[in-house]
Amino acid sequence: MKKYLDYLGYVGVVLIVISLGSYLITSVFKLFQTITILTGLVILIAFVLANLARIREFFSKRSTKYGTNATVTAVLMLTILVMLNFVASRHNYRIDTTKARQFSLSKQTIKILKNLKVDVKATAFFKSDAGQRMRDLLEEYAYHSKKFKYEFVDPDKKPAIAKQYGIT
Repeated sequence: MKKYLDYLGYVGVVLIVISLGSYLITSVFKLFQTITILTGLVILIAFVLANLARIREFFSKRSTKYGTNATVTAVLMLTILVMLNFVASRHNYRIDTTKARQFSLSKQTIKILKNLKVDVKATAFFKSDAGQRMRDLLEEYAYHSKKFKYEFVDPDKKPAIAKQYGIT
């Protein structure tokens, strides 16, 4: 029986990880996740209670204290990095570091883009390997207004569309 008790801790941790992983995937805490996490917690508590003397002995060692300190520090740093990444991904901010503000729009242009009442669609005709500067500019317009859309058309690949707009 003691042999099986040694594995209870692993089973409890695995159930908790499965439950939390499932929650991260679905973003909804359903009955499955609740039952799995509660079962994992009960099993983990049973493991701790059954092995209390061994756990106390393990954590009283000097090497364990140093190892725990290093682990807690690493986990804390990783948590901070994950949180910073999460916040940064939710709050996108662009900066133009060029001296001449080459990739920035004027305040007036931004104001016009933000106040667009109807959807505006720009169609730009460039060969596939050209027009990167224009693409950057149109991307910047679209960044500042959800009503601004753009499309790039290669007149060599889609001559019908080019002809429709009178592009030769």
